[in-house]
Amino acid sequence: MALSRYWQNTDECPSRNRVARQVYEFRKAPESLSNKEKTKKAILNLVRKSHRNLGIFLVFFLVLISVTGMLLNHTDALNLNHHSVPAFVAARYYSDNSGGLTGFESAGDYFYTFGGELHINRQVVASCRQIEGAIRLKNLSIVLCDGELNLFTSDRQLIETMGAVMGVPDDLVGISVLEDQLVLRNVDNVYSFDIETLALDLIANTVQTWPERQVIPSELLLAESISWQQFILDLHSGVFVGSMGKWLSDLVALFVIAMAVSGLSMWRNPR
Repeated sequence: MALSRYWQNTDECPSRNRVARQVYEFRKAPESLSNKEKTKKAILNLVRKSHRNLGIFLVFFLVLISVTGMLLNHTDALNLNHHSVPAFVAARYYSDNSGGLTGFESAGDYFYTFGGELHINRQVVASCRQIEGAIRLKNLSIVLCDGELNLFTSDRQLIETMGAVMGVPDDLVGISVLEDQLVLRNVDNVYSFDIETLALDLIANTVQTWPERQVIPSELLLAESISWQQFILDLHSGVFVGSMGKWLSDLVALFVIAMAVSGLSMWRNPR
């Protein structure tokens, strides 16, 4: 009411106070608004509400993206690539098996893959995506990894990798030992293979037991984890939450664009 009494004569309203005059004119004669102006006002109200709600929704994501982005920008200074996240975090979010990491045990050693690398106990020994078996033969550890035979000494040094070029059959799914002889198995056949002469012979499947996968003891994972750089990068990109993470990141990006557009619209059309 005070505003109405003060601006009863709109000619007294100083031109520099445009906002106050618009408020007065709106309160003085709301019925004088045309349908076009009413529609515009309704749209602007919807834009303001959408802008506010989007802002509330995006607070967490914008803070997360900003903080992780700053950390990644200083990876070298913080040595993020040389420090690892706790093992329980790595096992929880980076293991394909919800029950824990799995691998093979032979002669007291555990063989498993983690982050695209082959581990013997706590030691990284080679690159490997998929392990299909591990056995001990004489003084060697033989690991079937990505369809190839990897030979390791007793001190876990890789001395040879044997593939199809050296006569190893394709599509191997398991290895074992039968009478001090290496035995290989694929979907169709079982073979004996001499790692010294590279002789390959088709044999009957008389192997009683084949090495089976088992859960790697948790104490072996205490020293095995993902670097903080990888962990923060996955948080930043959305990969951390799985396949839906990328879609969630896209959705957040679209919402940010919508906020920018709605903010510009509000700036050009103040109350």
